[in-house]
Amino acid sequence: MRHAVRTSQADRVVGRPATLKPSGSGKITRAKELLRKREGAIADGKPVYPKSEKIRFSELAALVVDDYTINHYKSLEIIKGRLKNHIIPAFGHRKAATVTTGDLTRYVIERQTLVLLSALFFQCLPVLFP
Repeated sequence: MRHAVRTSQADRVVGRPATLKPSGSGKITRAKELLRKREGAIADGKPVYPKSEKIRFSELAALVVDDYTINHYKSLEIIKGRLKNHIIPAFGHRKAATVTTGDLTRYVIERQTLVLLSALFFQCLPVLFP
């Protein structure tokens, strides 16, 4: 799709190349504002991809499953199960850009604690119910 570009009358002088000019100062102001926001995000260590603020964690998980499928990884069914039963319920509803390393660390600690409690419970069953 082609876009029309406006040039001023002064640029139409013979022998002089046309200079492209913005059609309104509002576009420049918005562009500068967006640039400042992106530079600030970079300084804060946040992602600056155009859709990074909109994409959900579950969408990224679907991309992982697609990658495993395309590459015929043997662990495809394992990763599907882990995503479906554990990771998606914990993070799937969230925007991907909001999931931090701290969130992942807390999740791992909670899961490890649940596994430990489960193991202790099953070890105590024979003692409690001989």
